[in-house]
Amino acid sequence: MSTLTAETPTPTPATTSSTSTHTTAAATTSSTMDESNSIKILVSHNKKEHEIVVPLDATIKTFKDQVHKQTNVPPSLQKYILKGTKVPKDAATKLRSKEDETMVNLGLKSGTKAMLIGSTIDQVISVTTPGLGLSSSSSASSANKAHDPSSPVPMKLSQLKEHSKPIEKGVPTGAEPGNKNRDMPLPKSIQHLYDKSGQACRLTFKVDEQELWIATKDRTEKIPFAQIRDIESEAIHSNEDYHIMGFQIGSTPNSKLWFYYVPAQYHKAIKYTVLGVNNFPFIMKQ
Repeated sequence: MSTLTAETPTPTPATTSSTSTHTTAAATTSSTMDESNSIKILVSHNKKEHEIVVPLDATIKTFKDQVHKQTNVPPSLQKYILKGTKVPKDAATKLRSKEDETMVNLGLKSGTKAMLIGSTIDQVISVTTPGLGLSSSSSASSANKAHDPSSPVPMKLSQLKEHSKPIEKGVPTGAEPGNKNRDMPLPKSIQHLYDKSGQACRLTFKVDEQELWIATKDRTEKIPFAQIRDIESEAIHSNEDYHIMGFQIGSTPNSKLWFYYVPAQYHKAIKYTVLGVNNFPFIMKQ
């Protein structure tokens, strides 16, 4: 009995120790391999630093998509200032425009610091249309009332109080004549519109770049077509040759950029160009 008791516990601790040592070594080897095949870029934006780690063979687009997830700055709005004495001169340019190239081709060392310059979607909305917020519920409530079939007299979008300031200004000076009875191909730009604040603006449709450029006297914002989830358009109640048009660029219907006195002959072409809808080419009404 005493002999059996002495021999029983002997193999157990030895086996456990061996297994534990093997697991730790395997984890260390795996970690080393991951680090040798990846690159870490420290991206600073709005006084916050984000650690972005991607494989060396990943495309620049993959890197920029990761930055987008952490900063809410869309890839098309991202510009970088790279810090360090051994940073290749063309690295920042490649980050901006060569999305199909791999990260290894940038010639950057892991741990490189990069300052991100670019506006988030929330910032674009607040600057382009003052007073329009992503979390606002009054806008959605008013819009629901406008389209509520149970309302005694359904209201047009252009009759809602939130749109009264630009609507009451009337057709902008120099605006192209609108025509509700025609459908026309989209021109390169539509000038002499109003934004929600009543400020004059211009919409330019950059088809090759797949971007919508919104220009006021102070600045130009560039919105990727892919960021525009929906477009709401309706004839202005007091002048049906022109439309009120909202571009939804956030995740909720409240996140619309509104524009006023868009010539009615272009509303179908705008939706096709940006969203690929309306079964264009449609039959032009001459």
